[in-house]
Amino acid sequence: MRKAISTAAIVALLFVLYTAAGHWLAPRFVRDTLVEGVGRLGLELRVGRVRTDPFALSVDLENVEVLAPGGRTLAAAYRAGADLAWASLWRPAWIVEQASFEKPSVEITLGPKGEPNWRLPGKRATGGGRAALIVENLTVNEGAVHFVDHSREEPVELNLEALHFGLTGLSTQAHERAQYQLTGRVAGGGTISSRGRVSAVPLAAHGRLDIAAVAVSNVWALAAPGTEPAQGQLQASAAYIYEDGGLVLQEVSIEAARFSYAGIELPQVALEAPRLALPPKKTFSDVTLVSRQ
Repeated sequence: MRKAISTAAIVALLFVLYTAAGHWLAPRFVRDTLVEGVGRLGLELRVGRVRTDPFALSVDLENVEVLAPGGRTLAAAYRAGADLAWASLWRPAWIVEQASFEKPSVEITLGPKGEPNWRLPGKRATGGGRAALIVENLTVNEGAVHFVDHSREEPVELNLEALHFGLTGLSTQAHERAQYQLTGRVAGGGTISSRGRVSAVPLAAHGRLDIAAVAVSNVWALAAPGTEPAQGQLQASAAYIYEDGGLVLQEVSIEAARFSYAGIELPQVALEAPRLALPPKKTFSDVTLVSRQ
């Protein structure tokens, strides 16, 4: 009887210690680990609140900000959370059952010489005991992207809002690509949608992109900087392949209704191309421009 009581007391003590560590010590460990990891990229991470649940193996972050060395906010989120699978404790991989971002925003800026404020980290050697990462489900709700190009004579802006993104089956181990789906709005009118597959190692993606009812004036400055603004409503679609740092568009179809530019008005203009490489490596000899009366 005495041995059973002693065993029960030890189990109860371990339970209390695990609960206390999970609720009080783990948040600081998570915060310090994330701050250190982001700091290695030359950036600063600020987190308003960190909560952990040791029994659900979950972490919840509030008021997250990533800042550039100069203090400018590059990305932010009202809330970010992740639920780990218990198998992460004995398998050589971090298995995220569910990850989510609420109201995230990203700032992408090109400087006067075209230099971006975001730079992807260089290729890192794999292996060496590094734990793999598996994300079974990832969701982004009410996201926003603000793009500003200062390399033109006059700054050009493009804003995407109400972005909803879903990703399933991402892994740094598996050769199969994860599936994703994206929807959102273009500020000033119009919608954007995309779906396809993406892999983390190596970074690659292929899928389809569609935009509808977007004002031509919103994108004209990006395509033809320094020229007179054009008017109209844009519809476009294309398949894409991103591999080895290169982007190729296929089956490109662009239509502009009620198009007007420099005093010329056309009911509809259509541009079609079977294949376009970005940036272009040759002249657009395969591009077909059609005016429909």
